[in-house]
Amino acid sequence: MLIPDDDPVLDFLPFCHPHPRGNSILPDVQRAFIYQLAMTGIVKQAATKVGKSIEALYKLRERPGAEDFARAWDEALEWGRLRLEDCALERALHQGAHDPQANAMLCWVLQHRNAHMVDSRMVRRGHWLWDRIHHEITGRWPDEDEDGAEDV
Repeated sequence: MLIPDDDPVLDFLPFCHPHPRGNSILPDVQRAFIYQLAMTGIVKQAATKVGKSIEALYKLRERPGAEDFARAWDEALEWGRLRLEDCALERALHQGAHDPQANAMLCWVLQHRNAHMVDSRMVRRGHWLWDRIHHEITGRWPDEDEDGAEDV
């Protein structure tokens, strides 16, 4: 498997085993795993591609000195998730254009995924978002007095 040396997701310090054994996950395998994880977004699939168990990889991730490997893992997983989302959206759009029943759930998510977004010009006292922000900053809901008791 050819792994490009200049891929930014591979910019991490692999864990170096002080006394490597035959089944140790060496730096080249760690790099291959991170690369596959960024390509697939699925830990089990990336582990299978590099011939290691997910249990062994999770153990390595938790070892002292493997913090940069863990950071690269998280970054690769995010890249993989974005890649999967792009593929799913492309598939839904392509198939949905020809068959409205295909990928109905993905099409629904596409249609409604920004329904929670709010125009900032609408946020004023009394708006649910204004109330929520007020509560997060002050610890009180706008309709509570200083004692924390609700107004009647």
